[in-house]
Amino acid sequence: MRQCWLCDFPSVFTRHDWLPAQRTWHVPSVALKAVIRLDALTATQVQDPPSGARPDAASIAAAIQRQTDRREVQCSLLALTVKAGLIILGAVSLIRLSGAYQERLARHGELAAVVEVESVKLNTLQQRFDRLFSNGGEKRLMGEQDQWIAPNRLRIIWR
Repeated sequence: MRQCWLCDFPSVFTRHDWLPAQRTWHVPSVALKAVIRLDALTATQVQDPPSGARPDAASIAAAIQRQTDRREVQCSLLALTVKAGLIILGAVSLIRLSGAYQERLARHGELAAVVEVESVKLNTLQQRFDRLFSNGGEKRLMGEQDQWIAPNRLRIIWR
């Protein structure tokens, strides 16, 4: 009775006649086809061989090279598209920012004009206030206010 299935098959560890220099590699055609399928090559990418003949290594290598070139072109186009999108996004952002900057400059000009007008009014009122509290300011105020009634007079209201 067998104890282990590993003992039935010779391996590197059970064969004493194995030397690394004598080892040769043989890849069966089934493995080669599996590698081609793993690379996602379709039947149309490999040139159709004449009825039943296997494709040679050169045609397989050419098909793999074309597929690699196609992937590189697709990746390059994708990178180019992303870069173009970022450039367009930056340009649109700059245009919008310049419009907002111009609008703020216009608002600043309007506000500066209003501040200038109000500053002139403030200076005029400050000078008038200073004149009222200087010598003879009460007489000047009474002279400016001609609609006021003198303290010794009565106001008459007509109905």
